[in-house]
Amino acid sequence: MAAGALGRPPPGARGCKRGRAAGGDGGRFGGGLGAWAPLPLGAGAGGLGLLLANRALSGGAFQGVYAGGAQSRADVVAIAMAATLVLTGLQWLAVKQRQAKTVPPRGPEVRLLAGGEGGGGGGALDAGFREELEWAWAALRGASRCRALVLFLDGRRVAHLGCAAPGAAEALGGAETFAPGTICERAMLSGEGNYLANLVLFPGRLEFDYLPGNLQGVAVQPLAGGRGVLVFGTDTVRGFSRVDQSWFALLADKLGSRLDEGEAGEEG
Repeated sequence: MAAGALGRPPPGARGCKRGRAAGGDGGRFGGGLGAWAPLPLGAGAGGLGLLLANRALSGGAFQGVYAGGAQSRADVVAIAMAATLVLTGLQWLAVKQRQAKTVPPRGPEVRLLAGGEGGGGGGALDAGFREELEWAWAALRGASRCRALVLFLDGRRVAHLGCAAPGAAEALGGAETFAPGTICERAMLSGEGNYLANLVLFPGRLEFDYLPGNLQGVAVQPLAGGRGVLVFGTDTVRGFSRVDQSWFALLADKLGSRLDEGEAGEEG
């Protein structure tokens, strides 16, 4: 796979459709409102100071001022505005920054590829496709919170890279063969990805029994052509950003096209 194949996705790249219970974006928690709190606090305190200075210099602080005078009405408005700014700053200080909590997956690290290391059963992948998939996995793992990558092709698990459930770590084939569940099948039929940003909230998480039980989020992306589906796992709630999801869609399209090219070459 060329180094630029997983570069910055084009503006029109399609991403995953997030689950309704997930909410939020992809999990990059910014600095929060607390970082901006000094601005309204300083403006409000400065306004009150200027108001007192104006009163002192004009003599109004020591002399009786007519309650209905123009200066008194202006002072009331200025005090209200300054107090609002001060209270806003104090409220922003109370907003604590949310930190993304990383949960280490409970499961072994695997490198299972049909036709390669750890492979078993049918659905062998050719050497070029395996190399391309491994390069994509290395890029995703280094540039995102992706901790597992699983490829289903023609109803079979033909690749599993990263963390896995203990029962899914031995081989791809064998007595217990893992198959795509309802969420994956729906994605293949619709051609649209799905993002379960907080996996514990979704009953459908049970279908991902080949991944560690404490995995925090899962993204599902169908391959171009509908022959298979990619499953991405993360160790952080809302761990995948919109850019990450666009990368997933780009990767799925690339791998789907690669499969079609390989089949066309074999027929030729």
